[in-house]
Amino acid sequence: MVLVPTACMDFSIKGQSGSSLGGDSSADTSAPDSASLQDSAGPEDTGTVEESVPEPDIAVDPTSVDAGEYQTGETVSATVVIGNEGDAPLTLDSLTSGWGMAINLDGTVLDPGATVALELSTEAIVGDQEDALVVESDDPDEPSVLVPLAYSGFEPCSWDGWIPDDSTTGGWGGTMVDGEVELGGDLLVTSTDLIDDVNGTILGVQSVDGFVVDDEVFIWGLDGTYAFSRVVGILSDALEVSDTVTFENGARVIRVAHYTNVTVTDAATAGVLLFRACGDVMLEAGLSVTGGGHEGGQETTAIPEEGWQGASEAGAGTQSRYANGTGGGGGEESCNVHADGGGGGHATEGEQGGDWTDYSCGGDGGEGGTTIGDSTLATLHFGGGGGSGYLDDDAGGASYGGAGGAGGGLIRIVATGAIQGTATISADGAGGVDGYWATSGSSPGGGGGGAGGTIWLVGDVTADLSAIGGAGGEGSEAGGSVTNGGTGGEGRIRIDGTFSGIADPAPYEAR
Repeated sequence: MVLVPTACMDFSIKGQSGSSLGGDSSADTSAPDSASLQDSAGPEDTGTVEESVPEPDIAVDPTSVDAGEYQTGETVSATVVIGNEGDAPLTLDSLTSGWGMAINLDGTVLDPGATVALELSTEAIVGDQEDALVVESDDPDEPSVLVPLAYSGFEPCSWDGWIPDDSTTGGWGGTMVDGEVELGGDLLVTSTDLIDDVNGTILGVQSVDGFVVDDEVFIWGLDGTYAFSRVVGILSDALEVSDTVTFENGARVIRVAHYTNVTVTDAATAGVLLFRACGDVMLEAGLSVTGGGHEGGQETTAIPEEGWQGASEAGAGTQSRYANGTGGGGGEESCNVHADGGGGGHATEGEQGGDWTDYSCGGDGGEGGTTIGDSTLATLHFGGGGGSGYLDDDAGGASYGGAGGAGGGLIRIVATGAIQGTATISADGAGGVDGYWATSGSSPGGGGGGAGGTIWLVGDVTADLSAIGGAGGEGSEAGGSVTNGGTGGEGRIRIDGTFSGIADPAPYEAR
C-alpha cells in the first residue's frame, strides 16, 4: 500500500515595533494593527489514494503427506505440487528435505497461476518415520512453508510384516527364526489335532509338544477351510493364538517353519509341508508330497471280498463300489470275476475301475471319486484315495486284490526371493497296486490310483511342478484277460508370482 499526499500552503505572521523620540519621554508600545495580520489557510484537499501493489502468493498441495506402510528397502514416494496464486511472479528461493528430490527447483520463478510438481522419494527403514519439505520463497506473507512427510517402515522378515489373513500380496517371508537350512529325506513336521470344537483363541489339542510362543500355525479343517495365526501362549493341553478362529474337532494344527535361504540337497518327502523363506529356495533335488494325502482302500485278502473305498474328507472308507466323496469306490463282488477300484478325485473326477464285461456275472468297477474345491484354493484339500480291487473266491491263500493309491499331499511355500532349480516339486497321487493271484483260477482286481494333491507357491518360480493322478493297478483273469483300476483325478496348482517352467495340470496364476 502506498500513501500519495496532495500539495499544501505554507503560512507566516507579520508584526510592528514602537520607537522613543528624544527629550524626557516614556516608552510607548502599540499592538499591531489587525489589518496587518495575514490569515492562515488550511490544505486544499485532505484525502488520500490507496493503490494495490502486485504480490506473489504461494500454495502447496497436499499440505502434508502420509505415505503409508512400506517394507524396509522399498522406495517411499510422494508428489507435492507448488503453485502461485498471486498476481506477481513467485521466486522459489530454496527447497530442502531429508527425502530426495527428482529436480532442483531452487531459483525457479512461477508466473501467476503457474504450478510445478515436485517428486520426492526415500528408502524405507523400520519404524514410524517423520520428515518435512521446507519451501522458502519471496511470498511476503509466507516466506517459509513446511510440508510434513511421514511413513511407517517394517522389516518384511519379522512379525512386523505379518499379514494376519495371509493375503499373498506381499509374500511375507516369516521371521527367519529357523535360519538357513538344507532339506532332504523324510521331513518331520510338528503337528497336532484339535480335541474339541473351537470358536475363539484357545485351541484344545492332543499335544503341545514342539510348539513355542511366536510360532506361526496353520489350522486346517476337514472341510478344507484354513487359517494362519500366531501362538501367543501355551497351556498344558492347549495353544492360545492371536486370532479368533472357528474349527470343528479333528482339525489339524501344523507349525509353519520360518527359514532364510533353503536348499533341497537330497530328495525330500512329506505328507504336508508348509514353510516361509526370507530368501531363495533352491531345488537341487526334488521336493515331494506325492502319496501324502488321503489313504487308498486297503488290499482285499478275505475270500471272497469286495474292494474298499479310498479315504477322503468324509473319512475312512468302507467296502462299497460307490465313491466316498473324493475317495474312489472299491471293486464290486462278483462271481469269480475281478473288478477294479475307482480312482480318487480332486480337481477332476477319478476314473471308474475296470471290470471284465465278457463274463456273464462280472462285477462293476468302483466309482471314481468326486471333485472338490476351486482353482483359487479358497479351501485346501488332499487328493482322494483310490479304491481297492475285488478278490474272488477261487483265489489261493496268498492272493489279494490290489490296494488303492493314496492321494497327493499339500505343499505351500512362500519365498521373498526365487523358487528355482532343475528338480521337480510334486504332489502326485500314488498308483494303485496290481492284483495278485496265487492260483491260475483266481482273478483279483487292481487298485485305483490316488488323485493329485495341492501345490501353492508364493514367489517367482522357475521349476517344474506336478500334481497328477496315479495310474490304476492291473486286475487279471485266468486265461489272460486284464483290466485296470481307475486313474486318479488331477490335483491343483496355484502360483502367486512369475512362473517359468512346466506344470501339470496348468496352474492358476494369481498375479
